[in-house]
Order: sequence, then structure tokens, then C-alpha cells
Amino acid sequence: MSRTSAASMASGPCPATGTPVQRTPFQRGRSGHRRAEAVAVDIGDELSVQRAVTHVVATFGRLYFAVNNAGIPATGHILTEIPVHKWERVLRVNLTGTWLCLKYQLPVMKQHGGGAIVNVAPNGGLYAIPGAPAYVAGKHGVVGLSKVAAVDYGPDNIRVNALCPALTRTTMFDGVVASAGAQLAEEQAAITPLRRLADPGEVAAAAVWLCSPDASYITGTVLSADGGRRA
Repeated sequence: MSRTSAASMASGPCPATGTPVQRTPFQRGRSGHRRAEAVAVDIGDELSVQRAVTHVVATFGRLYFAVNNAGIPATGHILTEIPVHKWERVLRVNLTGTWLCLKYQLPVMKQHGGGAIVNVAPNGGLYAIPGAPAYVAGKHGVVGLSKVAAVDYGPDNIRVNALCPALTRTTMFDGVVASAGAQLAEEQAAITPLRRLADPGEVAAAAVWLCSPDASYITGTVLSADGGRRA
């Protein structure tokens, strides 16, 4: 979904630069006169995040917006049985990693007069998922961080929102299906009012919109892209 979001932003109507927050191979491409560049980042490592933001500014001159989307799944453990090392690993990536991104993105945006940030906190940021205490805690934390950042940095013309998609047909989801069984996708589609799972492009479009001038008065909100699951 990160790759899809980056591609959508590169071809979108507003000039922008985002911070890559996934472990991806170095690539360079063009869309018209726009340039995209992928950088491998471990968002659980502070120096890696700092270097990525510094690289973006050095390459493109400033940071217009960012979509923080990296995360890892964690299911299969009730709260009292999840190992400490797994709890800490999930929180390190899913919550602390997003905080580290904000820590280095916000000052750069403030220095250049503003910007927009979207933190992706899938449905685990809105409600409980059985057997996923660390994942749910981390994603709820991302929603809270987004709201605090929106309040603290609104006076600096920086908008921060959370985007909460339901299950989306990504590579990560394919891995979950491989271990849980193909019926998982069918079951999830059946309880979704639109009767299907999200396509990465649909979620990316929501992220692009939140970063665009069309959403210029929207900050501190949580946008649920879930096919009607929470209706």
C-alpha cells in the first residue's frame, strides 16, 4: 500500500514529497516531470528515520507531506499470554516507529511553513481484534498521536490525520491468508456492507486526498475507509 500511495501522490494534482517508511529496494522513476525515489527505512530505528527525512529534504528541498504506513501484524495471543519480546517488537514498529517519523517530519515541515501528515492505523486503531492486544494497543496509540500532533502543530500550518482502512488486499494480507486459510478473505468480505475487501489504490486515494488542498481544513480527524464496517 505504501508503494501505491507513493505512486498516487507522484501523479496527483499537488506537488509533494513523502518520506518512505517501508523496507523497499532503491528505485527511481518519473511521472511527467515529477520524480519518485524509494529509500529503505527501519522505522523502529531512530537513526534510520532521521537519515531518511534528511535525505528527502536534501534531495527535494522540503517535505510537503508524509504518509506513515509501515507496520507489522500480530495475532494469535490473548493479552496475558503474549510474550514480552513480541509485545515490545510490535509496539516498537507500530507505535514508536510512527512517533519517530513524526519526531523528524514535524520540525522540517514547521521550518518550511507547513505540511500534511497521514498516519495509517488500520481497523485496529478503532476497535478490538480478538487475540491481537499488542497490535490493537499500538494502532490505538497511533490514532492518539495523530490527534495530539494535530493540536500541537496546527498553529504551524501542519495538518495531521489518521487513516483507518479495513482489511486491504496487500502483500501483508496475502501472508495472513496463507497462514489462516483462504476462507478468511471470504468471511471478511461477507461481513462488509460492500461485500468485498479494499483495493490498495482505494486506500491510497484516501491518503492522497487527506494530503491535498481539498482537505485543507481537516486535521485531527480519523477517516475510516472500511467499506461500511463501522456503519
